[in-house]
Amino acid sequence: MKTLKITTGNRQYSVLTGRGIIKQLPNSIYKWKQPSGILVIIDKKVSELHKEKISDLVTGINEKISIYRIAASEKNKTLKECEKIFQFLNMNNFGRDALIVAIGGGITGDVAGFVASTYMRGIPLIHVPTTLISAIDSSIGGKTGVNFSNIKNNIGTFYPPTMVFTDTSFLETLDAKEIRSGMGEVIKYGIIGGNDFLSLIEKEFFALLDLEPRIIDETVGRCIRIKKSIVEADEHEKSLRKVLNLGHTFGHALESATQYRLSHGESVAAGILCSSIIAKNRKILPRDKFERLTKLPLLLLSKTNSGFPDGKEILSFMESDKKKRAGKNMLVIPAEAGKIIIDFETKDSEIQKAFEEFRTIIGKKEKSI
Repeated sequence: MKTLKITTGNRQYSVLTGRGIIKQLPNSIYKWKQPSGILVIIDKKVSELHKEKISDLVTGINEKISIYRIAASEKNKTLKECEKIFQFLNMNNFGRDALIVAIGGGITGDVAGFVASTYMRGIPLIHVPTTLISAIDSSIGGKTGVNFSNIKNNIGTFYPPTMVFTDTSFLETLDAKEIRSGMGEVIKYGIIGGNDFLSLIEKEFFALLDLEPRIIDETVGRCIRIKKSIVEADEHEKSLRKVLNLGHTFGHALESATQYRLSHGESVAAGILCSSIIAKNRKILPRDKFERLTKLPLLLLSKTNSGFPDGKEILSFMESDKKKRAGKNMLVIPAEAGKIIIDFETKDSEIQKAFEEFRTIIGKKEKSI
C-alpha cells in the first residue's frame, strides 16, 4: 500500500492506493474517529459486482452503518437525488459527527461529496473510487458537482475528503466503455505530465485498455501525484489548476449535447482533439506535435459508436460553461506535452470551425478503420 498526503489550505488528507486495501478501511475509520453513524452511498452496480467485498466491509465497520444505493447515471446526478439522501439522513437522525463513505465512480462521488459538503454545513467524507476516472481524478482535489437544467456540473462546491481509499482491484470489473472513459482522462494527464509520462502511455496504451495490473497501478499512482502537485498549489482553480480542464470545455458541451451517450472520458478525448486543432490553427502547436497529441484521442474515439452534433449545437451548450469570463470563451489548449496554456480567449467562429474540422478528421478516421 502506498500513501500520499495532500495538503490544501488548512486541511490535509491521505490518499491510499493498492490492491485489496479496502479491508483496512474499518480500522482506519476508528483510528481516526468514532462517528455517531456511517452512511455508505454506493453505486448499485458496484454493490452487485463486489458483493463479498462490500459485505466484509459492512461487517467490519459495525451496526452503525446504513446503506444508500444509487443508480449511477448522469441523469441521476441531480439536486433531486441529493434531496432524497438529505431526507434519508434526517429520517435516520444523522448528526454533524456522522460520516459519509462514497463507493463508486465519479457520479457517485460527486453526489456523495455534494451531500457531505452541504448537510449540516459539512460532515466528513471518505472516497472509495471504483472506476479509473474516479481513481485518478474526481476523488482527489475536493470538487463536487451535480447537473442542473441539462448543464454538466452546474451546481457544486469545493470540499476535500477526509481520506481516499483507492483499491485498484475494483477496476478489474470495469466494462470496455468505462475503461475507454477512464483512458480519456489518462491521456489528459499524459499530456499535462510531459514527454516521459506521455511516452509511457503511448507505449502501454493497449496494456492499459486490458487493465494489466502492473501498468494500471503505475499509471494510477503517477496521475495521482500529478494531481496532488496541482491542487496543493491551487485548490480553488484560480490559475494552475485550470490545466486539469484540458479537453473539458468541449467535453462537457459534448456530454450535454449527446445527452451523455458519449462518456465523460470519450468527451474529454474529443475535447483534447478540438483544443489541439485550435492550437494548431493559431500556430501555437506545430504540425508534428499536433499529430502526436491527437494520436491517442483519435485511437480512443475510433472505438465509440456515438455520433457527434454540429458546431452550432456545441456552441449553444458552451454558452453556460463555468469557464466563460465576461461572455468570452476561455479555453485550455496544449502547446506541447508538459506545456499547457490556460485562459486562452477564443472566438465563437474559431470554435465552430475547429469542431467542424474535428468532425472531418473523425469521419476520415472511421472510414480508414
